[in-house]
Amino acid sequence: MLRYQEFINEKENNLKKLAWSQKSYEHAIRFRIPITPKLGKLLNDSTKITSFHITGIEDILNIRSLINKKKSLSTFTEMNDVYLENMSGINTKGSVLFQFEATLLIKADYDIMSRPDEQGRRWVDIGDLGNSEFFEYEWMDFREEIDKKFSIEWQQDLMYAVSDRYNVDKNWIKSNSIKIREFINFYIKRAEEFILSKKQQFLKMFISEKDSYWNEILVNNIKVKDVLLHYKFDNEYFVEKVKKHFGTLEKLKEILESFSTGQIYVTFKPSEAVKFVEDRKQK
Repeated sequence: MLRYQEFINEKENNLKKLAWSQKSYEHAIRFRIPITPKLGKLLNDSTKITSFHITGIEDILNIRSLINKKKSLSTFTEMNDVYLENMSGINTKGSVLFQFEATLLIKADYDIMSRPDEQGRRWVDIGDLGNSEFFEYEWMDFREEIDKKFSIEWQQDLMYAVSDRYNVDKNWIKSNSIKIREFINFYIKRAEEFILSKKQQFLKMFISEKDSYWNEILVNNIKVKDVLLHYKFDNEYFVEKVKKHFGTLEKLKEILESFSTGQIYVTFKPSEAVKFVEDRKQK
């Protein structure tokens, strides 16, 4: 049985993840940009990249499930030392720093606030991208094409059905399931084609001269190399979480070793993450 504080923490984390992850049609109806494996391949020619990802104890097995898969993951190659020294993750308590070798989908100089869907595909909102003046008017042309194929009234009904994240109109979604699939398939296909026809304009949106706390690199087909584990021996909640998920620290290390190709390092000082990244990132 979970302790009260553990229950509260996990409940809050699950709610955050639920709010952040959405169905593909929820992204499309908001005219977000899908960063698909096909798009990434054609934009970057299946370039391999070394990047990093911080997550929590409870998500280690999720990382294992992504190895050599098309599902994408948000990673980084640059992070402000203050944030990196804390080894804090997004929507997690952090403490596990992975080094990946992966296939590059898109590289941004800043946090593009990408959001996952149920397929593991990442979407970005054009409003979260820099230099969007290079693309936003052309994107309106794409939106007009979607509006001609699917009536604005139907799109408004879909938007209304999913407007409340915690009270989705499941009956409407079910009765329109065939048309929703058609909508998603058409939207993604035409979005890919449209973006590739404006490739240089599109890529400019991911370049920024402004300082950012971290950059965002979307990758897939990951392979885990080295891992740095910040073991919070003086944190009872953390120790209990390790026991709950893996039993012992040694068992946890054994699990990590089973799917990494490098070394597992354990530290009591999260600040060592700065050197870990600096020593391994591509120069």
